[in-house]
Amino acid sequence: MKEKLKQTEWQEAKVYDPGVGLFLWVRLPEGITSEALLKASMLEGAAFTPGMHCYAVAEELQKFPAMEGEWIRLNYAAYPLLGASEGIARIEDALMEFTARS
Repeated sequence: MKEKLKQTEWQEAKVYDPGVGLFLWVRLPEGITSEALLKASMLEGAAFTPGMHCYAVAEELQKFPAMEGEWIRLNYAAYPLLGASEGIARIEDALMEFTARS
């Protein structure tokens, strides 16, 4: 999944691997909200968790300045390799729609 996220459409995104757990975090390029990308991704048949939904209260986000901006959380452990790759490709298709508009 990390290799797929190094491709062209993701160049402006920042990938964070905490090194433990089941998730990768991706900071979206400026101007793209996780909620809007989620809606577009679902039309492509893929989903992810917007970062803001991974905290009990919004104040927790303020404790982590590295989490500023729009982040998404991707589960890499729940899917076989081909499923994860296909999911990233579908989210990338939705991301391309946003970048093509700007």
